[in-house]
Amino acid sequence: MGEVKPFLFTGELAASKSLMNRALIIQSFFSELQIQGASASEDVVLLQKALSDFKQGKQHFDCGSGGTTFRFLLARLSRESGAFTLSGTTRLFERPHDGLYEVLRTLGVRIEQQSNNAVHLESEGWALDQELSMSLQDSSQYVSAILLSAWCLPETLQIRLHGEENSRSYLDMTLNILEQLGMGVEVAKGRLRVGSDSRLTQQSLNVEPDMSSAFALAAFAITKGRLDLLSFPPNPLQPDGNFLSVLDKLGASFSIEGETLSVATAEFLQPISINLQNNPDLFPVLAVLVSRVQGRSTLSGLSVLAHKESDRLSKTTELLRRLGFQVQREADSVSIDGIKDHSYPAAFEFDPDKDHRMAMATALANHQGARVEILDRDVVNKSFPRFWEIVKQ
Repeated sequence: MGEVKPFLFTGELAASKSLMNRALIIQSFFSELQIQGASASEDVVLLQKALSDFKQGKQHFDCGSGGTTFRFLLARLSRESGAFTLSGTTRLFERPHDGLYEVLRTLGVRIEQQSNNAVHLESEGWALDQELSMSLQDSSQYVSAILLSAWCLPETLQIRLHGEENSRSYLDMTLNILEQLGMGVEVAKGRLRVGSDSRLTQQSLNVEPDMSSAFALAAFAITKGRLDLLSFPPNPLQPDGNFLSVLDKLGASFSIEGETLSVATAEFLQPISINLQNNPDLFPVLAVLVSRVQGRSTLSGLSVLAHKESDRLSKTTELLRRLGFQVQREADSVSIDGIKDHSYPAAFEFDPDKDHRMAMATALANHQGARVEILDRDVVNKSFPRFWEIVKQ
């Protein structure tokens, strides 16, 4: 690849796709809600189109590969009287959704898997005659999907939570947004209670920049370059906003002045041991970043990664080993023996397996000096369409 050029970027990032999809579902109940922020990510565009099509009376909706697109839309449509079909990629339907299907059936919704890439539902609205039991083990998105569509209910909704709390921070993010906008959700002793007839109390919601994208660019700057990210929120709602504490543990150089986050090349980083249970999406990029930090880093809390766009734990381990690093993988963690002055192997091809974050992690390896041809580069469009333009690869 030759000498690695410094990464340089000053500007703003698109709104968080995760927050945007939550905001869009709420807006579908209240057209007066003004969303401040925009995203051209595939997941957001598909949800916008689906909600627009729904208003026009259509009954078939394409969700692509978007987990929040599919799960949030499924719950939203189940509030309506009618029959609907949601389709998407085969990979989307390989991800777990049974927990959401079961709770919707408890609410009186009829759901049938039609094929390996479509599901059909028929509903007359929700039957709120019993407490719902929902597990957080596979995904907190199931609970978020129900809560986001719990506006204007004729009766009280009660949910009992159980199971290991994987990605609970994303549920807390949902609760934060709902509270901002006026939904009263009581949280106590593993139970959630939404009062009847919750209504919007403010007409504008500012959607902050995508923190996962910000972290990817920060990793580029730390390796070699500089990032000046404008309109950076002082207290990000997104769990991945925790990446600043990760940078601090690594000993990276960054500062926040006003609304600008600045990150510069780090001459020396230290290995870390960190639990990523509340922000697992940081894992692929962080794993590649610490591979060039001298010493052993251990990243844990990774069990949920098997159910992402790819099996990220396996794909990241594969990438690092092909790059020549020693990796010890356990069921829930990875230990990486980093080498600061690593000599990379000959050029090779790598398939990100339809996973946007795997493509970004591999691009970081190239910025560190590797020579990897990334197949299916367009997968970044799922969350960060401008990625290749900004990193100039």
